[in-house]
Amino acid sequence: MLAINYSDWHDCCKGIFGLPNNRSYLQYYPFTKLTDWEREWVMSEQFFIKYIKSGLFTYWEESWLITNHYIMKSSGEFRRAYLISPLMHLVYLTIGKYIADCFKGIRNSLITVYYAGNFGENRFYYNKDYDIFYKDLNAQKNDYQYFIKTDIKGFYDNINIDLLFSFIKDKTGGKNRELTQRELFLYKELLLMLGRGRFPLVENHTTSSFLATMVYLDEFDEGLWHYLQNYAPEIDGY
Repeated sequence: MLAINYSDWHDCCKGIFGLPNNRSYLQYYPFTKLTDWEREWVMSEQFFIKYIKSGLFTYWEESWLITNHYIMKSSGEFRRAYLISPLMHLVYLTIGKYIADCFKGIRNSLITVYYAGNFGENRFYYNKDYDIFYKDLNAQKNDYQYFIKTDIKGFYDNINIDLLFSFIKDKTGGKNRELTQRELFLYKELLLMLGRGRFPLVENHTTSSFLATMVYLDEFDEGLWHYLQNYAPEIDGY
């Protein structure tokens, strides 16, 4: 049985089903074809217990539909990505929300971090947080003379799944939620399957973005902050 809660499942379904139908993402398209009754059924506790919590959904061949996809970056390059089945999209999202509620990072609270969505506010799409990010940058232009922008080439392709889950293991235990070794193993195997052996970059998926940003880069951000505080006294006002 999966270590996910019905309340998380309901919130994730409600958030995805509530997106406007004109969203220009292939991953969201199947959800626009559901009837109101079908949406209510999928969100119900009966459906969750019978098919999701029990793991019965894994016996449906359609659940494991994975196809190659590519996302164009601002530079014009293409980033490897995947499209997954609608049901697996919801399961993966619910797992991400569960991990997010357990995760306790070490990143300094003064560091502002954004990802594609916001689990704390049940926001599971990219646009709003990207807009907030750029508004934040523009607001800082009056206070700072310089910006340093870095881009880690091939970042998603080079995420080490073993290292990722060692971070999750060491930094989970919030809100009375604990992850057992068995649960971590199941989550890890699911990610490897969705990503065909690598980190699964699913189009506009909040879980992938959260794991890559909030979890995987947590110690890096804290290390950079520590360096600036202790070894670069000539750099201040950042």
